Amino acid sequence: MLASARRICLPEFDPKELLNLIRKLCEIDCPKWLPKSRHGESLYIRPTLIGSDASLGFYVPNEALLVILLSYWSAPTGPSKGLRLLCSGEDAVRSWPGGTGSTKVSGSMAIWAGGYITEADSANVFVNWRTPQGKLQLVTAPLSDHLILAGMTFQSVLDLARERLSDKTF
Repeated sequence: MLASARRICLPEFDPKELLNLIRKLCEIDCPKWLPKSRHGESLYIRPTLIGSDASLGFYVPNEALLVILLSYWSAPTGPSKGLRLLCSGEDAVRSWPGGTGSTKVSGSMAIWAGGYITEADSANVFVNWRTPQGKLQLVTAPLSDHLILAGMTFQSVLDLARERLSDKTF
């Protein structure tokens, strides 16, 4: 989040203080929303940083509002309805070389833009296919191009894929 703030010129903050705020918020609210009797339920934690001074949109902001949102998610019930692919029209591009794909900012949803696999606004994109040689291959945008956010979810998917598909090609 700090890297994202720097990239889009929002004021910096102390990441340790943000973590302390999240812990304190969870300490206060989690017992209400996640009592031990409600196994399998969760809270989605979304820290958000918004430029808040009068120059919004015209100059680099001198101040920002840091908000931590908690959203309750009940335990899944019944069978999964499967995955759904949502994407924007061809004229909506969020991520491009030199753009903001590697930052956590809201924008247009674009998964395939100008020949690149990019990150959708709120989803990591991985494509699993077979190569002409018949090997299974997991494909995603390279971090080096700064097209996608190098976040915890992205890294977790890569780690799980390496662990569970170690004999496959990446």
